[in-house]
Amino acid sequence: MRRRAAERLACLALAVALVVADTAAADTPAEMRDLEVESPRAPSRLLETPLAISVISSEEIQKATPATSIDQAFDLVPGTFSQGGTNFAQDARVSIRGFGSTAQFGIRGIHMYVDGVPSTLPDGQSEVDSLEMDFVDRIEVLRGPISSLYGGGGGGIVAIDTFPPTEEPVVRARATWGSYGLARYSGITTGTVAGTGYVLGISDTSVDGYRDHAKAHQWNVLAKLQRELDDGTVLGLNFSNVTAPEGEEPGALTADQVDEDRRQAQPQAISFNAREKFDQQKLAFTVRRPFGEGRQLRALVWGLQRDFTNALTFSRRVNLDRKAWGGALVFDDSTRFVHWRGGIDFDLQRDVRANFENIGGARGALNLDQSENVSAFGPWLSGEIKFDNGLGFVAGARWDWTQFEFGDRFVNDESGNASDDKTFRDLSPRFGMFWRQSDAFFAYANLDSGFQVPTTTELQSPGAEGGFQDSFDAEKTTGFEVGAKGLIFDRLYYDVALFALRVRHVAVPYSDDEGNVFYRDAGESHRRGLELALSAWLAPGLSARGSYTYASYRYHDFDSVDLATGDVTSQDGHLEPNAPINVLGLELRYEHPSGFFAIGGVRYFSKLWVDDSNTATAPAATTSDLRIGWDIARGDFVVQPFVGVRNWTGTKYDDRIRPNATFGRYYEPAPRSNVFAGIELRFARAPR
Repeated sequence: MRRRAAERLACLALAVALVVADTAAADTPAEMRDLEVESPRAPSRLLETPLAISVISSEEIQKATPATSIDQAFDLVPGTFSQGGTNFAQDARVSIRGFGSTAQFGIRGIHMYVDGVPSTLPDGQSEVDSLEMDFVDRIEVLRGPISSLYGGGGGGIVAIDTFPPTEEPVVRARATWGSYGLARYSGITTGTVAGTGYVLGISDTSVDGYRDHAKAHQWNVLAKLQRELDDGTVLGLNFSNVTAPEGEEPGALTADQVDEDRRQAQPQAISFNAREKFDQQKLAFTVRRPFGEGRQLRALVWGLQRDFTNALTFSRRVNLDRKAWGGALVFDDSTRFVHWRGGIDFDLQRDVRANFENIGGARGALNLDQSENVSAFGPWLSGEIKFDNGLGFVAGARWDWTQFEFGDRFVNDESGNASDDKTFRDLSPRFGMFWRQSDAFFAYANLDSGFQVPTTTELQSPGAEGGFQDSFDAEKTTGFEVGAKGLIFDRLYYDVALFALRVRHVAVPYSDDEGNVFYRDAGESHRRGLELALSAWLAPGLSARGSYTYASYRYHDFDSVDLATGDVTSQDGHLEPNAPINVLGLELRYEHPSGFFAIGGVRYFSKLWVDDSNTATAPAATTSDLRIGWDIARGDFVVQPFVGVRNWTGTKYDDRIRPNATFGRYYEPAPRSNVFAGIELRFARAPR
């Protein structure tokens, strides 16, 4: 009965959003009409881009929110499903059209960039724990396979921009306190001195956690310099540092354990003192060189180092020493009848992994020592033609070469030498067409392809001998989508897309009796869905946004093997785990001329299957949020006190699911409610 009531409430909320969006009268902000996106690897107007793209502004991310994790930014992005923001040891999990829904940690199957610099490694794993949301200016989400431009990452692109330098000095400081010991402080300043723009930010976050054994502490630093030369060339230097000395892992629970005490930690997480800590630095140098009007060359060189230690919820402690670096060249020419863009990406990843026995969190005997090297190289080319009647075509292709080299550094008579190498090659084409009637109606259709190599973790061979699975193939996607977007009567922005994907060699996790997670090839999956997003300006100061996703992701050719018995079970026709069929979101925002504002939101998702066999589920949930605050302006200064509550109705739901976990340990319960309050101080000198 509760589930049906929640479904009715969510459907009613969306219906109200559609009605008010269509009938209310107000002016549309001019920024929407002129909004540009760069995730297609060249600037273009959102209203004229033949791809499914959502843009998330800094106000949506940070206004009167704790902004502790990237997952909350996706609440109103159709085609996505995000989880895991309260477990700092596992990181947020974001999926786009099903890609990344079963990632063991972090983001997988989606290409992610921060200030144009890859946060996705050559093996396809994206790290998000180094991202400070208080520094984010905006996020672009390109939904759907686009390997013809970016290579690996079949689900789409998440392109994040941090705050840029400003001409006049700007200073912003925030302090937020909340339930379960949350204490969060950040400050960022931007400006220009002697012709050089600068950005400097620092933050500190600590939390005790909703569940037992869930404490975390992390601090971030961001520094950027930018200078424009006399010939228009723009030079940029970006540096980021993140240090996380504490990140306790509460582990996952069975359904019975959740019913008994949803705040308890998994007993093994306590006995093995499961936790992680890491330290990471990243440096990037960028050049943007114009060649007259409509032509430009962009170049990038970047490097990263990361020291990572992870004590797991069983007898394993992992030490990882990572070095990664790479670069890119992109040339864009819009001066001809055919708008050409092309380039090349190259990336290198050098990991040294050592596994030890986990003795209450302490390092025991060494049982695995190996190097994991990944090299990737990908040239690409894309062309677009627009005719005077509004019709246009786009085509492109990319060739990718990725090589894995594993070096066994723990050779003995018992295990032998497991050193090996494996190479993946793939050609990813794209063809599309579009038609622009006006800013009120822009339609497009795309035939796209995706390519995703297994991560080094997914390639790991079952057992303690190291090496990787020789039979594991790259995930390959063929997709078709049709969509439309537009701005109607300067009141309503809409974005609708239908898609059908055929995904081969899907990587699916499974666990052995000790808790080790391995991956196997699930054969093929067919994914079909509908995405709808609406933004409406209802009256001066009053706006509404809504989103809806329908997703049917089913296995088509997948036989699983029971490790203990050897029994083979067909999973054909089963829904993929951790992918709800229906996801709804609604937000209503009011801002008074006095500075007072109130923001209310509702989010609903249907039940989740938690295993390939579709024998167990996580319940559907409807959560409601409320935030209020006041912008008090005095000259160049603004003070913003705010208070809010997430899930004020106390709905029981799961913050994160662990698909196919051993012994039914699928569930990581979310807080019943979460209250927070804070204050933000802003100084922005007006141009003189």
